[in-house]
Amino acid sequence: MMPSPAESWMRATVAVVLSGCAQASSKPEDVREMTLRIAAASGFRDVCRLRLLPGFADHWKARHGVRPKFEESYASSGSLTRSIDSGFDADVALLMSVGDLDRLAKSNILRQAGSRSSISGIIARGRVVIGVRPGNPKQIRSWDDLARDDVGVILADPRVSGGSRWNIFAIWGAAQLRDDGSTASARDLLAGITRRVVTFESSSRLSLAAFARGAGDTVVTAESELHSLRTRTGVAYETVVPARTLRMDLPGCLIEVSVEKHGNRAVAEEFFAYLNEPEAQAAFQEFGFAAMEVEAEAPTRFDTPTAKSSLFTIEELGGWPRLNDEIFGETGVWDGLFIASNGRGTAR
Repeated sequence: MMPSPAESWMRATVAVVLSGCAQASSKPEDVREMTLRIAAASGFRDVCRLRLLPGFADHWKARHGVRPKFEESYASSGSLTRSIDSGFDADVALLMSVGDLDRLAKSNILRQAGSRSSISGIIARGRVVIGVRPGNPKQIRSWDDLARDDVGVILADPRVSGGSRWNIFAIWGAAQLRDDGSTASARDLLAGITRRVVTFESSSRLSLAAFARGAGDTVVTAESELHSLRTRTGVAYETVVPARTLRMDLPGCLIEVSVEKHGNRAVAEEFFAYLNEPEAQAAFQEFGFAAMEVEAEAPTRFDTPTAKSSLFTIEELGGWPRLNDEIFGETGVWDGLFIASNGRGTAR
């Protein structure tokens, strides 16, 4: 199967693409008015505001003598992608799925005729986990436990939340890999869990807010999101890492249309390069993501380092385009499961 445009770009070495950054002028007058417009999925909000943007501002000032300005927008990954595709003005996008990156690539706004190659790549990794209340009162240990009649599940709506598609793919893939590729087994598990969903929210952040308010017994989410919830609330929500779960490869990109219009390529490219620096990768780890060097079978630097799990990737399940079509396409399984749930979980 031919790789998608986004997948092809992500195989390129960022250092090579960004080789021109070092040649940027260090004269303050040349960069005095630099403003960087960041559009980031809500899962990146805390690490951006508290570590990445202040860290990069210091980094840029040390090199150029002035601090850059930032304009920030945060929303679900799917919503951001649709907004950017419709003309929302952002120089850098930090997204929650390669599928969202593919959509931007197909719309041709990541590059313009005569411009240099677009810059995109994986900026951090994560994994899909189950969040439970302190003490794990329902004794949740696996994906199968989420289909029990006594368990209420909170999920973000994958129809509007790009990040939540990771959750669905994690459940689907765990069942398929356990049962030698059985689509029927994966469908049965997803159907059972869907019936236990008490509310579908429009983003991962809102699903966690509902969980914090007392809805449901469990929440399916990224480990970094659960880490953030504990930090914000001070409540010791516990992380359950299923025996098999999905490694999340989280992409970012430059929006060429905006960079060309604003004339701020130097700061945009240097920010993207900075995301791969040890300082930025350490910030990602601090907020529950994984360092880029973490291997699929050795998740020793995630938020729960003692948890034993076998991580699989989207590629092992056939790739993002195939999964999107199989589960969320016009003839995919999701609509059938949603209808079968008798209307429960309508996105709010």
